[in-house]
Amino acid sequence: YFAFGVMGQLLATREGLTYSELLKEQITGPLRLPDTVVSLSPEQQSRLIQGYNTAYQPAPPDPEGLGGAGAIFSTAGDILKFLVANMHPERLSGTLPEAMALAHRPRAEGPPRTQICLAWFYTPGNRTWSHGGAKAGYTSFAFFNPRGDYAAVVLLNNGPDVASLADLLGDHIQQRLAGDPAVSLDTAFV
Repeated sequence: YFAFGVMGQLLATREGLTYSELLKEQITGPLRLPDTVVSLSPEQQSRLIQGYNTAYQPAPPDPEGLGGAGAIFSTAGDILKFLVANMHPERLSGTLPEAMALAHRPRAEGPPRTQICLAWFYTPGNRTWSHGGAKAGYTSFAFFNPRGDYAAVVLLNNGPDVASLADLLGDHIQQRLAGDPAVSLDTAFV
């Protein structure tokens, strides 16, 4: 994650902007994602759900660090818009289609049956791109499948945990949407 943080800062510095300004100029502005920000407004703060650690105690916020390493807040609605943009970059204008194509291109072998792209894991078997995340009190998992024309995001206000419940739920949802046998949720603790 440190590399993402450094890269975000380097890109912002090159443009003479803060990371937050760069994010808005290059991504959240063009994609119309008003609730995807580095710093919450008072109104957005009022909608932020409390995060809990794995002992179910309120989690203190992560210390502010490098923006590209997980300092972004968002909503399910904004993330779904982002996933749709990734599924259909041809519908976008400017430099976003080319940037997304670069981000989707596999660059290395990843965990079993996956390849590593830029901030995405690609599973060639089902042609799905995915990414999970975690910060103090929160875990997430998002995926999109252009061939099947579906996407989903799982956002939890608990974690991070060792065996990510967000990943398990995301895998289950993806398998159900694909019409495949789904991983069992019988052993998941919610």
